[in-house]
Amino acid sequence: MQRTGNLRGSSIVGGLEFFERCYGRAASHEVVSVLAPQWRPLVKPNVPLLGLLPSRLYPYPFVGELVRTMARIAKRDEDVLIRELTNAAVDSTLGTVHRLVLRWVATPRDYASRAQEVWDQYHDAGRVTVLSVNDREYLVQISDLPVHDVTVCKICLEGRRRILEKTGVVITDARREKCVTWGHDVCVMRYRF
Repeated sequence: MQRTGNLRGSSIVGGLEFFERCYGRAASHEVVSVLAPQWRPLVKPNVPLLGLLPSRLYPYPFVGELVRTMARIAKRDEDVLIRELTNAAVDSTLGTVHRLVLRWVATPRDYASRAQEVWDQYHDAGRVTVLSVNDREYLVQISDLPVHDVTVCKICLEGRRRILEKTGVVITDARREKCVTWGHDVCVMRYRF
């Protein structure tokens, strides 16, 4: 399979459910109406969740534009909406049992040891390297992406934040320290707890 920079639908449909619950189906229809024509074949305006399927892979540029368009339609700060959408998406992929397991037996170090496996569940490309993990911090690098989208990068920051929170840590700061968008050759994200 060619690795081209796609995100699995299961990582975003929970966010779409949240969007439709908060802003209504009319807002979803409006998102489709202003979405760039090249992406409209990927969505179905008269179907819940815009017709996105959990098992399908969606190109990073499509996901990025979809979320940026949702923020414009909802008249919300993009970063705030990204956090809300991502929290809802992570929460929907983790059933009650999975949340309890993460809370009871997983630690940031456990998560770090499986970082690439977790990444591969949702992305078809990219390499995750945990640069540092200790009792106060988690530092991770994302490289080897064939295509980069800044909004997807922000979604990745927030997704990892939410998973770390599910292990029981309280995140005091999460930031992108390097980003391909800023001219770096990798993205680096730091979480402090």
